[in-house]
Amino acid sequence: MILHRLALELMLLLGAALALAVWQRDRNTPGRLCFVWSCLSMIAWCGSEALLLRGVLDEALADRIMYLGSLTIAPAWFGFAASAAGTTLARRVPWFPLILALPAACIYPLLFTARYAPLFHVTLVGRPDLHGPLWYFVTLYSQCLVAAGCALFALTAFRWRRPGHVVRRLALGTAPGIPLAGSVLYSTGAIGPSFDPTPFLLLFALLALRSAVFRGGILEPLPVSQGELVQQLPFGVLVTDAASAVIEMNDVAATRLGVTETDALGHPLDVVVAKSRRVRLRRTPLHQSGRRAGEVVLVE
Repeated sequence: MILHRLALELMLLLGAALALAVWQRDRNTPGRLCFVWSCLSMIAWCGSEALLLRGVLDEALADRIMYLGSLTIAPAWFGFAASAAGTTLARRVPWFPLILALPAACIYPLLFTARYAPLFHVTLVGRPDLHGPLWYFVTLYSQCLVAAGCALFALTAFRWRRPGHVVRRLALGTAPGIPLAGSVLYSTGAIGPSFDPTPFLLLFALLALRSAVFRGGILEPLPVSQGELVQQLPFGVLVTDAASAVIEMNDVAATRLGVTETDALGHPLDVVVAKSRRVRLRRTPLHQSGRRAGEVVLVE
């Protein structure tokens, strides 16, 4: 029991670090908001059980918080997959995951009513919950969304033409299917009713997708004030990573270069400069632990 609780609390910390890192570092990467949404849903899912084991919540309230996470994660997952795949729907209707979340939005309020809650589930203290017909409907709906997302991730990995990224392609193509397999095994009773491995496997998949899709290390959040500091500087500044891709740019630099943030962030510095106005750049290398970590570029 103690090890289970510690594992849940570790997952909460990792999920929060993942969400913070992606929220701060990858402002222009498609699917960023859906990835953060997935992390927050996973945190609600695991946090409810961790608080239950610590005796902070009773079982009924813990179930409601847990279902808040489990009901909302599938639309976020599919939205992230659609954005990573560059689908037309994700480009033209970036808020479409909210439409996919409508069934969850309609069902979740029923959990707070004594009359309709049994249609979804009945909390039994010390024993596995009883599931109603709506639980099976939402579970099947969510698994279909996640399966479709896994197919999009696999298709994205198959189409990836970046050289030297074999491990990332494997992570992108295979990792998303792991939590889906755990969910199917649990919902069909193959694992047993006392332990749902889905949130643990979900964290593993999110870690793999973070490494494959987004820039930087797996757990590498920036100081909260760094982005604001760069924006407040009175002269043009760009910051690149070790691969010379632009990761920060203030408004002064954008104006001097004649480019937008969309045209610069995530793209190689030489490419950004080549299609911008002619300006003078002063480049200063950044080092971390004796290794080149990027550059600070002043736009004169």
